Amino acid sequence: MEKKCVVCGNDNPRPKSKFCSEKCLQKYCYERKKEELKEYKKKHYQEHKQEYIDRATEWQEKNRERWNEFQNNYHKLLRKKAKEEEKENE
Repeated sequence: MEKKCVVCGNDNPRPKSKFCSEKCLQKYCYERKKEELKEYKKKHYQEHKQEYIDRATEWQEKNRERWNEFQNNYHKLLRKKAKEEEKENE
C-alpha cells in the first residue's frame, strides 16, 4: 500500500514521512500555526506601533518624490474604478 501525502495527496516517495516534500511539510506546519502567528503579529504590532509609524514617516520624508508618485497613481486608480462603477450603475 502506497502512502499518500496528507497535504497534496500525491504518492509519497518518502517512506517514513507523512509528506511528499519539504514544501508540503512547511505548508502543513504553517496552516496549523496560522492563528497563533496572527495573534503574535497583532500583539507585536501593538507593542511597537510607534516604531513602525516613525520608520514609515522617516521613509516618506527621505523618499518624498516616490511617495508622491505612489499617492498620485493610487488616487488615479481609485478615480478610474469609481468611473467604471458609475458606468455600470447607469
